[in-house]
Amino acid sequence: MKKGAQYELLFEAYFKGLGKAGYLYRIADLSDLRGISGKGSQVKANPVPADYLVIHPHNGFHYAEVKGTENATSFSFSLIRPSQMNHARRATTARKGSYWFYIFSTSLIQWYRVPAEVILSETTKKSLTWAELSPCIWNM
Repeated sequence: MKKGAQYELLFEAYFKGLGKAGYLYRIADLSDLRGISGKGSQVKANPVPADYLVIHPHNGFHYAEVKGTENATSFSFSLIRPSQMNHARRATTARKGSYWFYIFSTSLIQWYRVPAEVILSETTKKSLTWAELSPCIWNM
């Protein structure tokens, strides 16, 4: 199981609990394609925009990228691949586009639902502290 898969399973369980009120579609990524074609196979694929497409009863349709970290003080932007940042930028500048980062802090045992604009607006920082992200706490 890839490292981020455990957080994705928690995220998926939340949406399963919503029943028909929400919808979650997992976008196949390179690790999925490797699994389909056999372990260690050489597979080439374009970077996907996010982990999921989501329809949430309160937040509508959006891209969702799920991240997890053991860092006790902050969320490092280095956990976001450049292609994900580019897709987040493009999605949020498109008309009515929406992109959210769902971040799990293992040290705080807390989820954060962070609009991409919060991270994209930080041009001089390389991370945000959990205190700075406190307005984004997400109580599943």
